[in-house]
Amino acid sequence: LLFAVNGHSDTITTFNINSDGSLTVANVSNSNGADPVSLGLDESLPAGTVITVINQDADPGQAGGNPNSTDFFVTPAGDLTPVSNSTINFPASSLPAQALVSPSGRFMFVVQFMGGGALTSYDVGAGGRLVLNNALFPSKGTVFLGAAANAKQRAIYVGLPDVNMVGSYTYSTAGVIAFSHLTPNPGLQVCWMTSNSKGTRLYTTETNSNSVTVYDISASNFTKPKELQHLPLLPGGLATNVKIDPTGAYLYVLGLNDPPGGVGNSLHVLNISSADGTVTETVSPTAIPVPSGEVPQGLAVAFK
Repeated sequence: LLFAVNGHSDTITTFNINSDGSLTVANVSNSNGADPVSLGLDESLPAGTVITVINQDADPGQAGGNPNSTDFFVTPAGDLTPVSNSTINFPASSLPAQALVSPSGRFMFVVQFMGGGALTSYDVGAGGRLVLNNALFPSKGTVFLGAAANAKQRAIYVGLPDVNMVGSYTYSTAGVIAFSHLTPNPGLQVCWMTSNSKGTRLYTTETNSNSVTVYDISASNFTKPKELQHLPLLPGGLATNVKIDPTGAYLYVLGLNDPPGGVGNSLHVLNISSADGTVTETVSPTAIPVPSGEVPQGLAVAFK
């Protein structure tokens, strides 16, 4: 199954992923808010599979909403049912931007872009509802944007785009987050990031410099990422969303047409070295065939 948010229609679409990789619509559900932008899927809960939806309430075509998160139970067929009393309201104009599930499935981390830029930790209760652990604000700069979890350590990494830094945070066995370290980023406006399944490499994208940075987060570096590489990407939009394929061999980077009328929307495909985790871009970006004025933002990689 593939789940996609639809910001302007306030819905979530469930697709069946067919054997050839094509998609068939299975279900469309209301997001229980305005302008959904992020999904956090947790398949490990005793109560069953739960998906957390972040409704950002930033669509200029809508009014009267409120940013929130809402949980839904997911059936094997992809149908979504709201979890009773699971909606959490955020301050107006706070722009919650991402729901990040911990590798254990026990915790959910929510990143707010504005309104103080809070990074919030929740316990995912047995009934599918989020229970607040604690919230932190940037120790430098004013906002967070983009987060990734270490697959092997209780650590998360968050972008601080206005100061070009990556923040490292640890969390306890109870899910309480604590600031650990700030690492300089050589690009401009670090916003998106992902880490590998071994918990040894962190990959960040920097939108304004259209670049990728690779960090070593293995062993003692898990709280103090060590820069290994900074790679300017080939022309093809500005680097935003980033994902690793399930085999660990390729890094996909979404290049956005920003501003509209520029070079177009593209998908960069980078090779990941099996020796040290650094990346190379050996082929030209692939143009994404969307209508003029459209700006794709989501990116997901499925293993078939």
